[in-house]
Amino acid sequence: MADLTEATQKATRSVKWIFLTEVLSRAAGPLVFTVLAVLLQPAEFGLAAVALLLVGFAQIGVEEGAGPGLVLSRMAASPSAANAAFWLNVVFGCSLYCLIALSAPLGATLFDEPALTGILRILGLQIILVSMTSVQRVTLEQSFEFKRLLHSRWISVCGGGVVSIALAQQGYGAWALVIGSLATAVINLIVVWFVCSWRPSLELDWASVRSIMKLGRWTLLEIYAAWIFVWTDQLIVGRYLGLEQLGVFRVASSIAGFFFWTTFTSINGALYPYFMRFSGDAAALKDVFSKLNRLVTAFALPMGVGLALVAPAIVPVLFGNRWTGLGVLLSLAAIRESITWLTGINSELFRALGRPDVNVKAILISVCVCVPVYFMAAPFGVYVLSIVKIVLAAATVSLQVFFTTRLLDIPGTYLWADNRSVAAACAVMCGFVWTSQSVLTAGSTHVMVSTMAVVVVGAVVYVVTLAILDRTLLNQAIKLLSRVAS
Repeated sequence: MADLTEATQKATRSVKWIFLTEVLSRAAGPLVFTVLAVLLQPAEFGLAAVALLLVGFAQIGVEEGAGPGLVLSRMAASPSAANAAFWLNVVFGCSLYCLIALSAPLGATLFDEPALTGILRILGLQIILVSMTSVQRVTLEQSFEFKRLLHSRWISVCGGGVVSIALAQQGYGAWALVIGSLATAVINLIVVWFVCSWRPSLELDWASVRSIMKLGRWTLLEIYAAWIFVWTDQLIVGRYLGLEQLGVFRVASSIAGFFFWTTFTSINGALYPYFMRFSGDAAALKDVFSKLNRLVTAFALPMGVGLALVAPAIVPVLFGNRWTGLGVLLSLAAIRESITWLTGINSELFRALGRPDVNVKAILISVCVCVPVYFMAAPFGVYVLSIVKIVLAAATVSLQVFFTTRLLDIPGTYLWADNRSVAAACAVMCGFVWTSQSVLTAGSTHVMVSTMAVVVVGAVVYVVTLAILDRTLLNQAIKLLSRVAS
C-alpha cells in the first residue's frame, strides 16, 4: 500500500511538470500562428503544412519508435538497451531522410507545387536531428525528470517561433515556417543533450536491438496508424481543395488541438505507470479508470462546447478577414476534439493491461473506414468534411467503448452512466453562454472583452451546476488540480 501511495503521489506530481511542459511549448504555437497569420497568406500556411505533414509522417518513426519500444520492454535502466535504441533510431532516421530527399519531386508533382521539392529536402533534415534525442527524452521520462524536459521543450519551441516570425517579417513566406521548424529541432537537440547525462557508446548489443524491435512493433504500428487517422484529411484537403483551404483548415485544427492536447497530454503522460500499479487488481482498476475517465470528460466537454460557441466571435478580431471560414471550422474542430477525448485515456489502459494491440486494431479499423469517407467528403468542401469528421469521431468512440467493455468486463453504457451529470451541466452552460453572448456582444465595440466575460459566466455556471448535480465529481476535480499545483 505504501508503494502504491508513493507511486500515486509521484505520478500526480509528474502531471504538473508535464502540464507545464505542454502549456509553455504548445502555448507558443497559437501565439506564433496568430502573429504569422498577420504576416503570411493562407496559401503560404498550406504549402508549409504539406511539407510538415509529409516529413512528420516519417519523423514519428524515430520520435516515438525505439523510445516507446524501450519503455514497453521495461529495460529503461539497461545501458545496452538504451544504447541499442539510440543507434537504431539514428540509422532509421538517416534512412528515412534519404527516402524523403529522393521522393521530394514526386510530392511536388502530387500537390502541383514545384517549391515543395526544396522545402522537403531541407525540412527533412530534422528527422535526423530528432532521431538523436528520443532515447534521451524517454530516459528523462522514466526518471520522472519532467522538469528538465520542460526546459528543452519551451526553449526550443520559443526559439523556433522567434526564427519563424523574424523570417516572415523579411518576406520569406512558407520558408519562414519551414526554417523555424528546423531551428526548433536544432535547439531541442542541443538542450536535451545538455540536460540529460546519458550518452551513447559505440558498443552495440544485437540482442537488445532484436528485443526492442520485437517488443516495439505494436507501438510503431500504432503511431503510424494514428498519424494516418489524424492527418490524412489535411493531405486530402491540400490535394483536392488547394493550399489556401488547407491553410485555414490546418490553423483551425491546430488551435483546437492546442487546448485539448495541452490539458490532457499532461494527464496521459502519467497514466501508463499509474494503471500498471492496478493491473493485478481488476476491481481497483475498474474503479480508477471510471474516476479518471469522468475527470477527463468533466474538462473536455465544457472546453469543446465553450470554444465552439465563442470561436466565430473572436476569430475575425484576432486573424482578420483574410482567414474566411476559420471561426466556423474552429467551432467544428472543438466539438470533434471534445468527443474524441471521451475515450482519450483508453489507449493507456490497453497498454497497462498488456494489450497494446487492441488500440492498434481500433485505429486500423478507424483508418479503413475514415480515409475512404474523407475522399468522398472532400469535394463538397471543408465544412462538409469537418461535419463528417465529427460523425466519424463519434463512431470511433463507440469502437473504443466496445473494446474497453470487453477488456474490463463493464457495461457498454458506462460512458453515459458515468457522465450524465457532466452532459447536463454542459447543456445548462450552453444556454447561459448563448444568452450572455447575445446580450453582451450585441453592438459591442470591444468584442474580445465581451467574449471573455461570456467565458467567465459560462465557467461559473458550469461549476455551480456540476456542484448541484454531482458534488463528488467536482470535489475530485478540485482535489486533482490542488495536487498538481502543490
